[in-house]
Amino acid sequence: MQLITDSGYIESAGGALLRRVGDWATVGGVAGTGFEAYARILHPVDVTDEHGASRRMAWRDVAAVTGAQMHPQVQWWAVAGRSPAEATDCYSMTLPNGWQLTVDLEGRLDPAIMAELTTLLAAHIDPMTGLFAAIWAGWGELHGPDATLYLVASDGPVSEQAGPRPEAVSTRLLDPAVTRATTDGPFLDWPGREMLVFATSLEELGDPEYGYRSGIGWDHRFGWGPVPALVWPRGDAWVVATEVDWAWTLVGGTRSLIDEILSDARFESFEVVESDELTFESDNINRT
Repeated sequence: MQLITDSGYIESAGGALLRRVGDWATVGGVAGTGFEAYARILHPVDVTDEHGASRRMAWRDVAAVTGAQMHPQVQWWAVAGRSPAEATDCYSMTLPNGWQLTVDLEGRLDPAIMAELTTLLAAHIDPMTGLFAAIWAGWGELHGPDATLYLVASDGPVSEQAGPRPEAVSTRLLDPAVTRATTDGPFLDWPGREMLVFATSLEELGDPEYGYRSGIGWDHRFGWGPVPALVWPRGDAWVVATEVDWAWTLVGGTRSLIDEILSDARFESFEVVESDELTFESDNINRT
């Protein structure tokens, strides 16, 4: 990923998509309006079952335990068997059957899922079309001290090895230019979210490890970090959008692309429309 520092280039890349932003907290407000169809992809949750085995599960698997009804506007609080008033208390919990759930309610699409998604997206743009990724400038990992990774190979004692002592080495790969840009810009001014814009490719995003080479604050000690809130090609044939406060990702595109996503078992997805609201209060089916 290459940080774009020219404001005119950012306008050229993302201005048209920015002008398509719809109403706040709607599908169109996050992914832009005017696409033929939209899919909502739910982010898997981490579950440790009653036997101590850990795995990732789809929301529908948890709903089968709690009795929640799955539908296009379902909210996590409902799947977890809670009420809207408890929506912010569902990050970590234990179900009556002994399952321990850990949910990342922040908007981070697992890079492995993004990599799977690229296999479908690629068929819907020309291979030579430029691709862009916008990352929210507010992620804490982007504001840390500049970091350098030293790779040291030596058979001698630590005191004789070149470079800093191991305890002084940070594994966070953060480009100083990215840190400066979080303050100075230029930004893609998505409503409520100042975005840094990068040039990228589907080939790059098809590797779940891409962030460790991109200077965007991923840390080998803790795993992946900030990921794009928006990915789109020049010409806006489609968009992949993940709002920072939502535990799902939206894809807007052609009817054929969305049909492919909806029928792909790798993704737990529902079709939504651009006017659908996706807030805590939007799940009227499971409200008690």
